[in-house]
Amino acid sequence: MAEGDLDAVMAIAASLPTAPQWDRSAYEIAIRIGDGLRRIALVGEHSGEVVGFAIVRVVASLAEIETIAVAAEAQGVGFGSRLLQAALQEARLAGATGVELEVRLSNEEALRLYARAGFLEVGRRGGYYREPVEDAVLLRLAL
Repeated sequence: MAEGDLDAVMAIAASLPTAPQWDRSAYEIAIRIGDGLRRIALVGEHSGEVVGFAIVRVVASLAEIETIAVAAEAQGVGFGSRLLQAALQEARLAGATGVELEVRLSNEEALRLYARAGFLEVGRRGGYYREPVEDAVLLRLAL
């Protein structure tokens, strides 16, 4: 992900009710080198257009998928899977031996994506999400 991708990334996030609604400065921090945190920020492109993105934070040997989002019109053809695999590969290269994330209980498509990649449910957080209030499913994968 680069500065020139941010308008498209923010538009995709804004169009998806399940995506985190970060402000631009959060994305700028995610792509900044030397900000003190190790973040992996990727975009998926098709025909020169950004169709999805992923942001992963790596702390020591643990990676946390902060977000993966694919534009509605590009869903269902494998972009999410490819972004996830690229993010996992980058996390391995950054020294992570495990990956964790939270996902909305109602986000069945995301839950299927992560299950296909080998993630296992390790717990739940009641009322974790807002607007609407919803539980989070905690998932983990050993790399």
